[in-house]
Amino acid sequence: MKLSNITARAIVPALVLLALHTLPATAATIDVTRTTVLNDRIGNSRFFFGANTDLIRLSSFVTPSPDSDNTGIGAATSVSFTHDTFGGQYFNLGFIGISSGRGGALNEYTYAQPFASTNPNIPPNPFVVANLASFDTTPFSVRVINGADTLNYTAPDYDSTAMPGFVTGMNLTAGLTPTISWDLPTAGTTPTAMAIQIRRLTESNGRITAATLVHNISVAANTTSYTVPANLLAQGVKYEIAVMADVRTVAGAVKGRSRSFFEFTPVDAIGNGQVAVFLPSVGPDGVYKYKDVLVVAGETIALDPVVAVGYDYQISDGDPLFASVMLPDIGNGLFDLYLFDGNDWVKNAVLAAGQQHFFSGNGVDRFRILGIEPDAGIDPTDATAFITYLTFASDGRFSGTMTPITAEVPEPASIALLAGKQPRITDGRNL
Repeated sequence: MKLSNITARAIVPALVLLALHTLPATAATIDVTRTTVLNDRIGNSRFFFGANTDLIRLSSFVTPSPDSDNTGIGAATSVSFTHDTFGGQYFNLGFIGISSGRGGALNEYTYAQPFASTNPNIPPNPFVVANLASFDTTPFSVRVINGADTLNYTAPDYDSTAMPGFVTGMNLTAGLTPTISWDLPTAGTTPTAMAIQIRRLTESNGRITAATLVHNISVAANTTSYTVPANLLAQGVKYEIAVMADVRTVAGAVKGRSRSFFEFTPVDAIGNGQVAVFLPSVGPDGVYKYKDVLVVAGETIALDPVVAVGYDYQISDGDPLFASVMLPDIGNGLFDLYLFDGNDWVKNAVLAAGQQHFFSGNGVDRFRILGIEPDAGIDPTDATAFITYLTFASDGRFSGTMTPITAEVPEPASIALLAGKQPRITDGRNL
């Protein structure tokens, strides 16, 4: 058996509405309010462990914990689990509660391992893959220890078939009480509920070092929008939204979940007559990925990542071509447009902020914008938005990328001399 006694650096908790798990009263000082075992489908994310993987996750919500007690008693709690296939070995659940900054819920301990992955840095765990059927047949056993007190109990059943798809077309309106909208999943197990979580992000040197859960709510399965309550968000602060599609039991226990993550900073206005701005997910590679955004020929949409000195824009296979672009008023308001000739990037025009530029012919599948001035005082890791307005040459779905460039790219004449030197791209990964 090969598991690792580690815990995700950043995970997302189960919801407050989960059914309570009945426990034997064998330890007066230990209380377990609920335990969940689920398929946890992690979307593109800079912070969360397991970006672009499917995990099996066991979470327990236990007191005392560092959230409930800061005298040292809470820190002394250990939570571990075992299974018939483990040969008697126990593995620790790590504490990721509110006070940890690791993104979890109050009093949460968790353990997760991948069984499917499109992330080259996190391959599936072969032992987990080989034993999913056994996990589905026989439940896990959990042990909680604090001092002289010990509590043993059986975790809820695992359901390997609960695999909901991901939401798409995520967008957000302006202000401190924005409305989040999305399209429901069209693949996977049909969700029985939706949920929204918002985390306040802390960054250092361009890397997210902490994510603190500030809002957590469950909504009906057919919900496609949610308005953030007043007095929750602040100007100039970066947040992460997680929109989750859940498969739950009749009692409310989560058996499968997909998590779609989007980073944003509240903006006063979007401009150009746009009501909402489409948000990308941001992965460990630093690329902003837009997923299945519905576009109509000639109709403008707004894209919103964080700022760098330039961006590469590219459609995915089968997406409509870019028909036009309009850029925001940043720095001196002048930007260099580069087009790709099949081998190199070639400077094509200088674009002025607020002026719509139409590409020639039937449109283009990619383009590069440079000239966001460093001396404009815009830190590439800052939350300031660079909202880009695009139109498309035909109707369809946009699932392209917007890759931030955080160092000046050489002029085309210099590229050949530098023999393959590439612009440095923000990777955004945690230390």
